[in-house]
Amino acid sequence: MKRLRSKLFSMTVLVGIVALVVAACGGGDPTATPRPTAAPPTATPVPAKPTATPVPAPPTATPEAMVGGVPDFPDAKFGGTLIRAKPSEGPGWDGHRERTENTQDIIDPVYDQIIMVDPHNQTGGMVNQLADSWEISADGLTYIFNIHPGVKFHNGNALTASDFKFTFEDVILDPPEGIASIQQGLFSSVDSVLAPDDTTVVVRLSGPDAAFMAIIGFGRILIFDEQFIEAEGRERMQEWPPMGTGPFMGEAGAWDKGVSVEIVKNPNYFVEGRPFLDGMKFFFIPDKGTRIAAFLTGQLNFGVRPNNNEAAELNSKLGDEVFIQRASTLTWWDFNLDTKNPPFNDVRVREAVAWAMDKQGFILGIQQGNGILGGTIAPGTGWEIPESELLTFAGYTGTRAENVAKAKALLAEAGFPNGLEADVWTRQHPSYEPVATLARAMLDEVGITGALIFAEQAVYFGEQRNLDVWDIQAAGHRFNGTDPNFMLKDYWLEGGQRNVSQFSPPEINALFAEQNAEADPAKRLQLINEIERITLAGYANPIQYFTIGQYAWYSYVKNYFTHTAYKANQQFRDVWIDKG
Repeated sequence: MKRLRSKLFSMTVLVGIVALVVAACGGGDPTATPRPTAAPPTATPVPAKPTATPVPAPPTATPEAMVGGVPDFPDAKFGGTLIRAKPSEGPGWDGHRERTENTQDIIDPVYDQIIMVDPHNQTGGMVNQLADSWEISADGLTYIFNIHPGVKFHNGNALTASDFKFTFEDVILDPPEGIASIQQGLFSSVDSVLAPDDTTVVVRLSGPDAAFMAIIGFGRILIFDEQFIEAEGRERMQEWPPMGTGPFMGEAGAWDKGVSVEIVKNPNYFVEGRPFLDGMKFFFIPDKGTRIAAFLTGQLNFGVRPNNNEAAELNSKLGDEVFIQRASTLTWWDFNLDTKNPPFNDVRVREAVAWAMDKQGFILGIQQGNGILGGTIAPGTGWEIPESELLTFAGYTGTRAENVAKAKALLAEAGFPNGLEADVWTRQHPSYEPVATLARAMLDEVGITGALIFAEQAVYFGEQRNLDVWDIQAAGHRFNGTDPNFMLKDYWLEGGQRNVSQFSPPEINALFAEQNAEADPAKRLQLINEIERITLAGYANPIQYFTIGQYAWYSYVKNYFTHTAYKANQQFRDVWIDKG
């Protein structure tokens, strides 16, 4: 139990745990003031049995015709605005320091990347964006990107190779003191970036990186305007409007703080005929029921995430007017443990936590069945250990009574026959609170008692890695892409930006280096599997479940589907509205 908490957090005592968990099913990413207003649905969610992971299908087929590397959509229509909702505003508008999708979803359409994952293909594949073409050296250590000429930032500044060099080196790899870089760990293999002329970018790696193309294609590698930042300062990137080259742009006065923000069509976008939409407007609505009700009445037309009961209501009331996609996600929930200090520096105590957590209870109670079991490597990516092997680790099988008994026995063996005290610390946020509350009840049952602490957003993100502050951290995470390096670099390597438990035995780092240089996919898979076994057996962050997402939009919104790697299709360059 960390004593610093009294200085940093307000502690909330909760009662009626089961009622809270059921009422909060569904979640989002909230904290602001509701605007369009409407009465929330009143139905009480009824947990459903877990279902197999669906295979998502895009609502419209991908055409084969390509114009200048960009798909041709002869039936597309111009005009219209997507009206969306986010649970809250993010802390700021700098896409290289803010992780939350409350920031990222709004600014992604404002920027371009050097290349991107094909947004029309669930299985991946890189397509050109700001780079017209690229070459990779035979040794895999040098990447040459040929930049599309004539691209301009929204302020009229010309995009040049120097902007890529600046973004990679000064924004991602070596940001100013006091400014976080959320992509820094993923770019650890980059040795240097050169801009020999205005349209050529040369990236040299210090060693092999099997996932480098996936990292720059999946990752939110938003290209910043060097000239703009030199004139305005880096802190300007936290302010509105953002400054990119993307198909949509922010305008001064378009952000009504706490209420809404709007981005509009970039009339000078370098891809001819794009975007189709006039713009997108986002309302900040913390209450999920209010968001669903606003969607039902047509005040919103895109982007709500219904749970099972809400999806049934949408189908019942809107019929063919609504499209609902179920999709596997790369989002998971876990409980990070302070592996450097007692009592969780003892693997027996950490394993006891794993037995104490009822994974199916989380899937049913929090997700209404829309979740699947998984380990260190996301299920369904092809890189994970077989399910039969996953089920041999603590907490994946057994009755509740059996697992509680195993947890108590391990605690006794570790010297805690009467249990121990450890706080559960998490973000003050409607999707985090029910998970942490249910976990607190499960831990109490095995004798791990303590407080339930909700940290305000800024404190939570500022103290995630501070082991002096928390004992057990309840957290939700999302991988950027399906390559295992996304899962390993940030979360399980020594010094990884999101390795908050600080568990990283030397063998993990050695195996990671070996798999990163392995050209044979089958041999690389064996090495990845071994890393997953080590991380699972360390119980530094017992993983509870991966989510299955449900997403709804009106059927007149065309040519969109939610990618398994959610952020891989968030630019909306090729989306249009067709109301007939």
